[in-house]
Amino acid sequence: MPLSAKTTLSEPALKRVKEVIREFLAQPEYDELYETRLQKLIFYTEVYCILHYGHRLTEAEYRPYMFGAFSPDVRHALNNLDDIKKRRTIKNGNRTVAYRCSEKSDWLDEDTKCIIRRTHLSARRKSTDELAQFSKESYLFENTEYDPPMKFTEFEEALDEHPDIRKELLSQMPEKVEISSEDNLVPIAGEKT
Repeated sequence: MPLSAKTTLSEPALKRVKEVIREFLAQPEYDELYETRLQKLIFYTEVYCILHYGHRLTEAEYRPYMFGAFSPDVRHALNNLDDIKKRRTIKNGNRTVAYRCSEKSDWLDEDTKCIIRRTHLSARRKSTDELAQFSKESYLFENTEYDPPMKFTEFEEALDEHPDIRKELLSQMPEKVEISSEDNLVPIAGEKT
């Protein structure tokens, strides 16, 4: 994984990723989060949004790497997020950074916040390794070669073409939270090829 990830996201798309990160960091059950868990939480929520709403949470690009789904866009956003606390530490024998933020996003809409809360409450009982395994067993991971970007459009099509994939995911994911409008989510159609 690149140490210093770059992004091709537009400024508004990058701001959305930053605010999603801020919202996860501010969940009351977390004292702090590490990048690996944030990466997996956002990916988990991307799958949730596609499954339930046919839209994405963000425009972040994800790639299949050794430890599961990884987004250089999420890394870039995290490394460039202001007003969060960072603590260098050693975890499992490796140097890492723990991130904290006590203030929730005042930029995200309430629907997106409700979705993040729902997936957070479901995922908090899962270890980071379990979330990584979820990403590795996903259609997106299994149907993408190592390193090229995952194709969320293909995943959405697979859900329609293979009801067994949808049924299995529905058994693994939290129930759909009712939202006022899907307009606050990101359409999949604009994905780069």
